[in-house]
Amino acid sequence: MVFVIAAAALLGWMIAKSEPRIVAADEQEPIAAGADDTRIAQGAKIIWYIDYQMCGHSVTLETIADSDSVGLTFTQFCEKYDDVRVLSFSSAQIELKKRLMCYCPEHYILKKNGDMLAVYRTSLGTDKQDVYLQTQLRFADIEEDEREPLIIGRVFGSFSDLEAYLVKLNEQAG
Repeated sequence: MVFVIAAAALLGWMIAKSEPRIVAADEQEPIAAGADDTRIAQGAKIIWYIDYQMCGHSVTLETIADSDSVGLTFTQFCEKYDDVRVLSFSSAQIELKKRLMCYCPEHYILKKNGDMLAVYRTSLGTDKQDVYLQTQLRFADIEEDEREPLIIGRVFGSFSDLEAYLVKLNEQAG
């Protein structure tokens, strides 16, 4: 019995070893040869594909290359922007993909800001959250069971949902 199990395991290992390697779909595809001879031109278009991991939304931004990027080669650009994936690179247009571990700017995040509650929104193209609206609700006036989610931040998909929740908190705070 042990011999049969060992033989089956060895056979399975040999079959698996001969199979082609599975390549993750997210590996960066090679950029065309000679890309490092190409330099970013003045007025080059940069297209950013930004994936927001917390909500699953994607945003596309088109910008013009700034003065810090003009003249950079592919390698220099990759060194400067090591947190992005370069999808295509030419002197006239660069396509980039960036993943951010946050909610996109379409969402409203209600959370504690000092002693008060504030509404935050993510700045487009970054993971930085800015105060969008400062409320008049004191955190200490919120019921105990509502406080914990507000320390981390409670997310709302629409402003009307946020308003309804704020009305509820105001009524509870009295």
